[in-house]
This record gives sequence, C-alpha cells and structure tokens, in this order.
Amino acid sequence: MEMLLSTSGHIFFCESPEMGFAWLEDSDQVCGRCYTVYGVSRILLSRTVVKPCKTIVKKGSPQEIGNRTISRLDTLLHEALHAFFHTHGCHSCKHNNFDDRGHGRAFQSMAAKLAKVTESLFQG
Repeated sequence: MEMLLSTSGHIFFCESPEMGFAWLEDSDQVCGRCYTVYGVSRILLSRTVVKPCKTIVKKGSPQEIGNRTISRLDTLLHEALHAFFHTHGCHSCKHNNFDDRGHGRAFQSMAAKLAKVTESLFQG
C-alpha cells in the first residue's frame, strides 16, 4: 500500500503532500481516514470495511475481488485528496467551503475529476 500511495501521490498530486500509510483498527467502522500534522499526512484504511459495489456479484468471484480492489483504491485516493487539501487548500476561500467532514465544493469538484480519471484507467 505504501508503494501504491507513493505512486498515486506522484501521478495525481505532484508528490505533495508528504503521506504515510497504516491500517485502521478493525473496531473502526469507516473505510478510511486521513490525519495531517505539521504538513505530514497519514492515510489509514480499513482492512475489512470497503465501499459497497454498485453491481451485485457472486461472493468470491473475480469480479467481486476486482470491485473490492477498485473500492480500496478509490478510498486511498479519496483520503490522499483530503491530505492534499489539508496542506494546500485555502481554508478561508469561499470556493473551498470546508464542511465538518472536509467535503466542501472544491473537494467535491476535484474528487469527481479524480474519479473520472481512475475509472478511465480501469476500463481498458
């Protein structure tokens, strides 16, 4: 996961911000979290909780495993985007509109564009 985070940071975020990776405790019922302290972000992903698939597939099938992988990548990039905004976002800008969960207008716009790019990479 460290290598995937590093590669995605290089491709999508110009190697900034500085990010590290760790697994969340199983008791935490979220897909992922991001913490930033002094410009260094830590991305945490759940080992067991993943976003639900949009299509119904047979448990254990290659398609289910592929969907889980894409879901995990999506969560990793979502949290990396939080890290980017924590270190580079304008916290006083009207367009940023940080809400209590960090999903303001600027975040939503960037996340939608990021999702389009990653989706096109995996449709090949």
